[in-house]
Amino acid sequence: MSCPWILERCSREQLTTDGIGAIIYEAADAGEISEHEAGMLVRSLLSAGVDTTVTGIGNALWC
Repeated sequence: MSCPWILERCSREQLTTDGIGAIIYEAADAGEISEHEAGMLVRSLLSAGVDTTVTGIGNALWC
């Protein structure tokens, strides 16, 4: 189950019109993927970015 904050921030309306998220939603508009899949992909990018940032900061502090 996803966090409501993440769902809101990754919605099409919250994204810039020239970012990677917009490109993913354009693929949904073109019928290449579903709207549901587009949302999952955008959330996956957020998760991957947060995960690597937290790991990098944690490792820097540990060193």
